[in-house]
Amino acid sequence: MDDFLLKFQKTKPHPCGYLTDQETTLRFIDLTEEIDQNEIDFLYRLGYRRSGLIMYTPICASCSACKPLRVINQKFQFGTSQKRCWKKNISLTVAAKKSQFDLEYYQLYERYIQDRHRDGEMFPATREQFDSFLCVERDSSIFVEYRDEFQVLMAVTLVDCIDNALAPIYTFFEPRATERGLGTYSILWLIQFAKYAELDYLYLGYWIRDCSKMLYKNKFKPFELFQDGLWKRSL
Repeated sequence: MDDFLLKFQKTKPHPCGYLTDQETTLRFIDLTEEIDQNEIDFLYRLGYRRSGLIMYTPICASCSACKPLRVINQKFQFGTSQKRCWKKNISLTVAAKKSQFDLEYYQLYERYIQDRHRDGEMFPATREQFDSFLCVERDSSIFVEYRDEFQVLMAVTLVDCIDNALAPIYTFFEPRATERGLGTYSILWLIQFAKYAELDYLYLGYWIRDCSKMLYKNKFKPFELFQDGLWKRSL
């Protein structure tokens, strides 16, 4: 496949949401165009990430801090804190559902944004925002839900299923259950599922070394970073 067959667009520079002294520019593709699943898989392999109906990658003029990261599923081993997190949540039941609107999901999402992201672009949560970000119906996308022993919804992850990998788009969870580490557990569960399904990678989007919000990503080892046009193993 040649890049010129895909219709790339570019945003204007705007303030970076992760590094306060930087501006970001994104190259993106509108998924409302005629783009098939093979092309989406190809873009993931080039380090792109999906958000709603676009796939994007940073092309910032003065910064190259964002590195696409993917976990090598078959070689993954639990760290000590990850083992503790897994044990805390072993009673949760997990199910997959079609990526369409669910009122219970939205109510959890609203509580999560209210509690965790009051200072971010996503606050306040709205139905329109939720639909455009997470409820775009694609055959390759699913919601993975986590419920406790009383069937209370604890967490939800939107996941893209691609040819040899899973790509979680966004996870939101019960903000009052801080002791569970639900964000970490959702990644651990997806890695274990991907191992069972013999999928090679779990794409975790972009990682920035100097951004505290992203430090959790490099704890899932081993992983690869996309640099200079190649995926390279990072120890």
